[in-house]
Amino acid sequence: MSGWRRRAGESPGEAARRLVARITEHGTPRCEARGRDLITSVGSERLARQSLKGYLLWRISQQIPQSEQDYQRHLVRYLTQRAKVVCQKVLNCDRRSLGMVFHVRLPRIAAERATVLTSRSYRLEEVQKIALRQDERHQVSTWLCFDSGVRAHELATLVRRTELAPSAHRVWRPDRFLCFAEHELYVVVGKGGLVREVAVLRQLAQWLERHRRPCAVRVRDREVNYQSNYDIGFGQAASQSFSTASQKALGWSNGMHGLRHSYAKSRFAMLCNAGLKRSKALEIVSQEMGHFRKEVMFSYLR
Repeated sequence: MSGWRRRAGESPGEAARRLVARITEHGTPRCEARGRDLITSVGSERLARQSLKGYLLWRISQQIPQSEQDYQRHLVRYLTQRAKVVCQKVLNCDRRSLGMVFHVRLPRIAAERATVLTSRSYRLEEVQKIALRQDERHQVSTWLCFDSGVRAHELATLVRRTELAPSAHRVWRPDRFLCFAEHELYVVVGKGGLVREVAVLRQLAQWLERHRRPCAVRVRDREVNYQSNYDIGFGQAASQSFSTASQKALGWSNGMHGLRHSYAKSRFAMLCNAGLKRSKALEIVSQEMGHFRKEVMFSYLR
């Protein structure tokens, strides 16, 4: 446990980066990573660094000496204090990250701050107002997220279906994209490297193709490199453009991720109106969005 200590002249942020790197192995299969308490994605690595940096800063503020060996006691105390100011989701992330870094089992702690479960989706007329406040590159991105349910960072990975096949290690439902008639199939690379098909409205696909690059270029977003085939907004820049435009157009913003909520709700309603049972509709939409547990969809359908 003594290996956690900061080195001379090392800032809490630098210490967090070094220590989280010890338990990070990008590309490791998830089944293996769970058994070894490893972090495998850049996003999870970034969150773990944030959690650890916060804890190390807290230790300094509390003037806890480096010679103190009862790390678990301090971790529990820190999480108990955090429970007063953060929601349960953030607290769970801190607990998981700190437990992995320090190789200790930490008790579950209930956050005192209530998690407010509200809808994050946008209506069509609201998206229209937002898009009018954006340049064309980001307009395309906004409509792709709304119409196809892709994530902001997945926009950088878009390719035609003929250029890349979906992940073969998953069992895909053959009735995905049921009721879609005027759509073209594309492919994106999502969380965990999952390659999945997405349906793009034909008119929107034509608009997208006008932004196709002569050849793919390397782009970077949040410490991750991508091969981008289309000159459109993606990732953090697209999210910022959307949030700024939403504030100007509507006076509020639920973030670009709210467009995935819009897709989930409208798609679920479409399938139910076509006569499908709710459970089957949930399974279809979950796979279209890159999930394989229909229970995940309940947070989107609020």
